[in-house]
Amino acid sequence: MYGTRKELTRELKDAFVADEPLALLVWTTESIKSWLRAHGITESEAAEVLIGIGNLPMRDHQSDGVSFDTIANLLNGVRSQSRPINVPADVLMPLSESAERALKTIREMETDCELPASDYVDGAFADVALLRELLAA
Repeated sequence: MYGTRKELTRELKDAFVADEPLALLVWTTESIKSWLRAHGITESEAAEVLIGIGNLPMRDHQSDGVSFDTIANLLNGVRSQSRPINVPADVLMPLSESAERALKTIREMETDCELPASDYVDGAFADVALLRELLAA
């Protein structure tokens, strides 16, 4: 379960009879940040991991628990999601130029070695072109 104390109290009241014994294990964003401090976890990432823990099926956390590996895997999932970031154009332009030079070198090596043009390099050239187009807008 995931939610505020008030929301969880309501859910527990609806799911269990009043005199049913329970064991309640609590995770907070602070406990997650403490466990993953070495990974440089942010407050928003910890909140997303907490939601992930709350969304784990009961049978999973009953059989496997919520271990360091569990929360580290949840953090990796959060970090692998596409998210917008702000980067100044004057930082991106030289990076795009360096990337294009490197791609041209790779393409020349492919040609010199009579290798077929790789899809990876083609895709990277397209990414650089898109970046330049966005910077020009």
